[in-house]
Amino acid sequence: MKAKKILTIFLIISLISQIILLSGCSWIFAESEEPVEDNYDAVISKIYSATKRVSLIFSGAKNKNDRTETEKFLKEKDVSFAYAEGHGDSLILKRDGTTYLVEPTVWLTGDVTDMYTFVDNTRWGSVVAVDMASFSDADALKNALSELIYVYRYAGYEILPPESLSEADDSLPFEDITNPENYPLPVTNVPLGVEESNPVADTYFDDAVFVGDSITQKLQMYAAQMRRSDPAFLGGAQFLASASLGASNSLSEVSPDSLHPSYQGVKRPIWENVALMGAKKVYIMLGVNDLTWASAERTASNVRTLIGEIKKASPEAEIYVQSVTPRIAAYSGEPDNRKIFEYDLELLKMCREEGWHFIDVAYAMRDDSGCLPDSLCSDLNSLGIHFTNEACEIWVKYLRTHTP
Repeated sequence: MKAKKILTIFLIISLISQIILLSGCSWIFAESEEPVEDNYDAVISKIYSATKRVSLIFSGAKNKNDRTETEKFLKEKDVSFAYAEGHGDSLILKRDGTTYLVEPTVWLTGDVTDMYTFVDNTRWGSVVAVDMASFSDADALKNALSELIYVYRYAGYEILPPESLSEADDSLPFEDITNPENYPLPVTNVPLGVEESNPVADTYFDDAVFVGDSITQKLQMYAAQMRRSDPAFLGGAQFLASASLGASNSLSEVSPDSLHPSYQGVKRPIWENVALMGAKKVYIMLGVNDLTWASAERTASNVRTLIGEIKKASPEAEIYVQSVTPRIAAYSGEPDNRKIFEYDLELLKMCREEGWHFIDVAYAMRDDSGCLPDSLCSDLNSLGIHFTNEACEIWVKYLRTHTP
């Protein structure tokens, strides 16, 4: 008799489950047991797009009634959404026999009061996880969601099902990818300029010279350190770098007090030293010092002039313009990361016009908000822009895997 009752209950539960599935209900209820680590079919994570779209995923409901009320509310708003169970810092989402590991990009909690700022700081293609349990009640949650949905739509976002974010959107559909207005944050979803390639051998850099300021000086020191144990590190690459060097002062006359870097102990115009070095590949990263007082356009124009002189002195040299890397989030001086980003777009535009190679090193050095992560910065309490050895390792890896 007891077995018959158990069977009846099982059949009723199965019938209810089928009804839920056939009704097209948007909520996805995860199984109660803790998912096995790595037991998922796909990952929905920080997939950034070049179009304004987000996905809402809910978790942590205090009770089933909260979920039911929120579901009804979102259906009225015609919003795609899903419910998932917590799994460490991630979420487990189940739909149509597929298990997804969801790694949210941003979290909406009851502490968020300014939805406009929240939306402004939402990167396109973000997975927005809503912590339902952090709201005082269902009404507070619905009020917050109502405002959030309004602001997202007012800003031109689509709110899509989470599966739509499971495949990376690696294109830039803008008519002009150099227009800074196309980017809500100083970041891009893919590197600009030279695309990723198979890693080259270090001999590729045998005929290369790196021109730059104190950021390039750090790369020079890192290469010297690595060459103690690996003499072939970065090939025979040479360096022309000095602290505070800029695109403007590199064009000034050479003097005992000028910032021109030396070669074999002698200061000369950069283009003369490049020619003496016999360089066939010239990597340039200059401009951040100029941006403290000059516009992005003027600074890029000076870089163009400098490269013109280099090409006159070394007609066979290939030009590789590296994007200027960002600062940490805590830095509040000039230039800020928005200005640096807009300058990099000017450099990209210049390279496309002149046929030079744009190497987007900054892409590898930005976090989700366009800042240099603190872990990669060696001067957190001052300029907030110089690199650690770990950052230099990332830089070199990027150079090896982004060659034309």
